[in-house]
Amino acid sequence: MTAFNVAQKILLANAAGGLKQLPAPGQPLEIQFTHTLYQDATGTAAALAFEKMGVDRVKTTAVIVVDHKTLQVGYIDGDDHRYLETFSKRYGCWFSRGGNGICHSVFLEDFAVPGKSVLGSDSHTTNAGGMGMLALGAGGTDVSFAMAGTSYKIEMPQVVQVNLTGALHPGVLAKDVILNVLKVIGIKGNKDICLEYTGPGLKSLNVTDRATVANMGTEGGVAFSIFPSDEITKAYLEGRKRAGDFKPLAADAGATYSRTVEIDLSALEPTIALYPKLKSMEPVKKHAGMPIDAVFIGSCTNSNYENLARVGEILRGKKVKVDTAIAPGSQAIARQLAAAGYLEIFYAAGVRMMENACSACIGQGFSPPSNGVMLSTANRNFAGRSGTESAAVHLVSPVTAAASAVMGCITDPRDLFKGDLAFKQAPPVVDMGAYTAPLPPAEAAKIVMRYGPDIAPLPTLDPLPAKLAGEVMLKLGDEVTTDLIQPAGKYLSLRSNADEYAKQATFIQ
Repeated sequence: MTAFNVAQKILLANAAGGLKQLPAPGQPLEIQFTHTLYQDATGTAAALAFEKMGVDRVKTTAVIVVDHKTLQVGYIDGDDHRYLETFSKRYGCWFSRGGNGICHSVFLEDFAVPGKSVLGSDSHTTNAGGMGMLALGAGGTDVSFAMAGTSYKIEMPQVVQVNLTGALHPGVLAKDVILNVLKVIGIKGNKDICLEYTGPGLKSLNVTDRATVANMGTEGGVAFSIFPSDEITKAYLEGRKRAGDFKPLAADAGATYSRTVEIDLSALEPTIALYPKLKSMEPVKKHAGMPIDAVFIGSCTNSNYENLARVGEILRGKKVKVDTAIAPGSQAIARQLAAAGYLEIFYAAGVRMMENACSACIGQGFSPPSNGVMLSTANRNFAGRSGTESAAVHLVSPVTAAASAVMGCITDPRDLFKGDLAFKQAPPVVDMGAYTAPLPPAEAAKIVMRYGPDIAPLPTLDPLPAKLAGEVMLKLGDEVTTDLIQPAGKYLSLRSNADEYAKQATFIQ
């Protein structure tokens, strides 16, 4: 009998057409996704594409989240949100309003299921791999096809084992783990692999830690990352009142991998990814004392309760010396922090509390000053992504960010506390009433779609000819980032109008 690893098991379980045997690495494989995810920056154009397909109701568990375009300066963003809400009601989706949380955070909390699969219109959909879920990011139109019940074609990846040993020391978090994994595998040339995390070190990482690691596998260019579903997963789901969603998922004895990367968690220390593009991951202590101008603690990567509670313990009884903002990953996390008394600690420390949204990670507010230095707990530090072209943004863990905010310079968090950095426990907040649930089909059919003046319908196009010819309008060099393909920041509002977005965001750069 063939011994399968977790990645192979989950790919086979979600393969289209009842596939009995996986293809060789590099060969095509079609996945029938059980779940789909839109966010509001890419969701409007994707939803318009779905409408063109003529399908009366989504075929997946579909979740649509307002989290990127939350500044809402002018009417465009509000119009997009209203359109997405009516779309959700009309076509049978779950809808999460602005302020309820970041798409990857709320999806992990309330929708991710071990053994199932999700295709999302955001590259960090891989976050759900921390739950033992096959989770991939894709283009919005691809996600719309999956919502309509069409399979999605990938290349069968090589499965690389990341074997975790040891245990994390206090002050070293999951963000430090993934930065060191990326240091080993590099940030390019990995598109044909997936990462499967194994080993005794897994017990050092809870589900939100695992999600942090799976989230930033994207920065290495890997197809996806996957963790087993174990007793830690079960405990998380029980806390979220979803015990029935638990399914154990583990590699068979004798399962093989294309290669193995060894990570000793006990040997890791607080790490910083220097600006730009995560090219240099180095110990924080090597840069201790470097002055900073701002600190942002948030993003889908590590704005969970456990991380922010540790931030609260660093800040307890202290004042920040630089402009500091915190954005919880969801309203549920913010309410949990409030119940434990941490919101009071943040405010007393002089922190600016931001909306439960993507916020500064995607250049939506809290931009650093010109030629400034910002520490961020986000997942990307591409040039100009912060909204300030001349600023340098370095990536660190939440506790490194908090310690540095208190000192006004880059600081190893272990210099600010003694012991294990214990934090106050509080029960998770579960509130499915925060979402608009899918309507029954008969009621959904009565919904009238609402389009704003800048929501341009997609044109009806003829089938592509066998051969295309035209003038080359743009030639790109190496190291093309997603921000170069689809600029964020001030251009984010235009994504619901493809023509205007192309004119302003792409060709005038």
